[in-house]
Amino acid sequence: MDNKPFITIHRGGGNDAPENTLYAIRQGLKYPVDAIEFDVRFTKDHIPVLLHDASLKRTTTEQDKRYIKDVTLEEARTFDATSWFDSRIPKEPIPTLEEALQLLQGKKQIFIEIKAHDPYMGLTIKRLLETYNMVDDVFILSFYKDILLDIKEHIPTVHCTFIFSRWRQPFAALLDPRFDSIGPKYRYLYRHPKLVKFLKEHNKPIYTWSVNKMRHIKRFIKWKIEGITTDKPTQLLHYIEKQSTRE
Repeated sequence: MDNKPFITIHRGGGNDAPENTLYAIRQGLKYPVDAIEFDVRFTKDHIPVLLHDASLKRTTTEQDKRYIKDVTLEEARTFDATSWFDSRIPKEPIPTLEEALQLLQGKKQIFIEIKAHDPYMGLTIKRLLETYNMVDDVFILSFYKDILLDIKEHIPTVHCTFIFSRWRQPFAALLDPRFDSIGPKYRYLYRHPKLVKFLKEHNKPIYTWSVNKMRHIKRFIKWKIEGITTDKPTQLLHYIEKQSTRE
């Protein structure tokens, strides 16, 4: 299949695992995808950990709605991050970014979505990626331009992707050369084919996300979108294999 997209599994293991855990990443590694995606926030003591929400309540056993930025790593590690999904899964704490990098090193490319700013963020991410020789294996994603610019300042060669759910500015504002690719949410992209045409004309790669319905998958493959992040890799991989067989 000539226009096969770069396939990424969402939040570690998609719908098959408790999001943003090492268990999820191990599940994600079982799929023949190109990359694993997960979310990163920072603890009170500035340690990057895998977590989507600002609050600990939804995806851990912490029930007081405390925020990850207000607890230390030692405190955060006391909460179970897997049993909310399935009590039969062995209990695991919130993983650090370093643990995730160690698990994925040399196995897959990695999409790291940074959800919140930290004063030591650039230096911390730089140290980790250089320690494990993974600068070339990582895409840094964020909704916040200042986060991406901070990362670029510290790690100029790392691939940065500006992501968004909605866009109300002129498309030309997306052509900042410091952003290596653009990541519109699937719904916005599906409804705005003119954006696809514009970015293609300006050689700006598109990595769309949360693509779980076949009508969206088919349309994006037809449009030759460079990358698709999904919670349901099986159906996407099956469709691509079927199309390749027909060719």
